[in-house]
Amino acid sequence: MGDQIGLKKKPHPDMVNQVKSVFGIPDEEITYIGDTNVDYETAKNAHIDILLVTYGFRTKEEMEQYHYDCPKVDSPDEIFEFFGQKNNSN
Repeated sequence: MGDQIGLKKKPHPDMVNQVKSVFGIPDEEITYIGDTNVDYETAKNAHIDILLVTYGFRTKEEMEQYHYDCPKVDSPDEIFEFFGQKNNSN
């Protein structure tokens, strides 16, 4: 998400909260996909799930140093697999 006038930057949850409000999506139906420690903190501050990708802005080694308590994927295909598995469990 980019900068927007009147909204605080990540990791403040303003931008995420605006999307939730505009679309009327409950927290439990949202998963933030991110590739940095700031994305992780943003999702936590917005009280939503996060899926970290290890192939984005930060390297897998950089992401692993934080020991995040959330799922991580190593490729775009794994994102689809994750959501397929997540939806099948409901």
